[in-house]
Amino acid sequence: MGISRRKALGIFGGGAVLAATASRTAQARDKPNSVAIIGGGISGLSVAYNLVRCGFKGKITVVEKSPTLGGNAATAEVILGTDFRGAGDIQPFVRFADLGVNDVNLQSYVRLKEAMDYIHYSTDKYLRPLEDTVTHFTPDFKEIWTKDGYLTGQAEPYTEKPIDDRRGVVDTRHSLHIEDAQLADDERSFMLIAADDFNRKNHFKPPEWWDLTVAAYVEFFKKYRLSKTKISSENLKRLVRLFLYPRISAMYFADDSGPQNMPMLGVMSYYSLQEGIGITDPKNGTEPDRRYFTHGSQHWIEELARWLETNDENQVEILRGFEAALTGNSKHGVSVINLSENSSALDARYRTFDVDQVVMAGHADHQLHALKPEAITKRDSTADPLLSTTMEQYLSSVQHSESQAYAHTWNRLLPPDPGSWRTYNVTIRDQKQRHGLQSGYQMTYVQNRHRNDRQNKTYNQYALPVYFVSLNPQEKIPDEYILRRTQKDKIQALKRQEGYGRKLNADDPEAQLAKATFRHTVMTSRLLEIQQDLHNHQGMADGRVFFAGCWTNGAGLHEECFAQAEHVVDVMLGKSASDRS
Repeated sequence: MGISRRKALGIFGGGAVLAATASRTAQARDKPNSVAIIGGGISGLSVAYNLVRCGFKGKITVVEKSPTLGGNAATAEVILGTDFRGAGDIQPFVRFADLGVNDVNLQSYVRLKEAMDYIHYSTDKYLRPLEDTVTHFTPDFKEIWTKDGYLTGQAEPYTEKPIDDRRGVVDTRHSLHIEDAQLADDERSFMLIAADDFNRKNHFKPPEWWDLTVAAYVEFFKKYRLSKTKISSENLKRLVRLFLYPRISAMYFADDSGPQNMPMLGVMSYYSLQEGIGITDPKNGTEPDRRYFTHGSQHWIEELARWLETNDENQVEILRGFEAALTGNSKHGVSVINLSENSSALDARYRTFDVDQVVMAGHADHQLHALKPEAITKRDSTADPLLSTTMEQYLSSVQHSESQAYAHTWNRLLPPDPGSWRTYNVTIRDQKQRHGLQSGYQMTYVQNRHRNDRQNKTYNQYALPVYFVSLNPQEKIPDEYILRRTQKDKIQALKRQEGYGRKLNADDPEAQLAKATFRHTVMTSRLLEIQQDLHNHQGMADGRVFFAGCWTNGAGLHEECFAQAEHVVDVMLGKSASDRS
């Protein structure tokens, strides 16, 4: 049983785009005949998709700086050894590893689900239920906490024997495995009450609820909520230290300032959409439907792009390797100029073209670079700037972090006892001492669990290799443990690295390693404030410029990107929410 579109999309920070008033659509200019979308990640492609779905018959051009599409959706096809299981047919043992976006909650991702169904991207074939389990542990592995009650001693769950012979037999007396059912129940109660507070916003009004930090909300809870629950004061302290703070630190939009300083609204927006907290209730049959991508998240992106370029309803063109700069032109439209180094050698169509309207769908600083007059006046001193003072300030205020992802077999990032490993493995860190980490965002996924091998007869077999994906690992992973890409995947990796300004050739060892660099928008109170006001700036420069992208709505989850895209297209075409089925 699912939940309604209205309930799923009117939640927490996601309400930022939904706060736009219908009167704003009247400020958009006449419907355009041509649109450029700057950015080929999920935000840009979802804008193109929504234009097509709304019956737009003009020309749509998506331009992407990188030679590959997808943004933070990046899949590695990796070699885990040699597969001898076939009848005389020896092949490399190949599996997928999503280094960035790796799962969705179809129960709350209603727009994403609608889009997949519409383009016939089978959610039964290409998205399957993951194993939704988690372990929290201290860096010295002295404390290992799970919430599922299935710690199994030291037997590795797929080989049924220890896999790290360098450690030898683990003395479990030195690791405290804790299964505290009451604490797990208390954490669940805390999250449900927090979800209710922020969903109804009956105690926090703008701007208070976007300024309220996690630490401040914990104090609020202690003062006004604790006495009405069965949670003891001691257990509240424990669940904050052991579960809440570590889990927030493992969210991709965190940084080194610490989870206690992040806005609770943004955190709950993520918990709501991604994990179903506050919008699901097992009592009435609404369970989270968390799924992994069987062929990797990049496969979904490529299929969406293929549909856009080949559908009969609209003319969509996607230009890769196109670094865009924008200026107004004499036709009261927008000129899109390619700043890429090799643009002069391209056909004129790939050097510059004119459109009626443009949608900015990349990172905020990339949008600033494309719209700021200095980026284009070097080529045209008479350029008509498209960026207002307020939007320049907004784009400059958005913070970003960078993270590194690795697919590997280096099990020393996890507790010595493999029986304590789960899908999501989170470090409990002292907030006053960051343990020398480079980034606040850190997580290790056991891929065999994330991909739910226990429920897949192809992989639920004795002694198949266990592999991991780690984001900003606390130790350097030796190169020999980083998985190698297949030859086909190596070509895609080379293109992706070029998008981050790195020049590699196919013989470079770096190109063979299954790793990637990602940029993330950092969740701050200032970001939520900007998101709340952004609808007042859609259709900037006399209805020519609109804003989408991961920074424009909530935490930038795929569903939030689709929601922002839908809103932007409604404004561009003068539609209202009631016009949609």
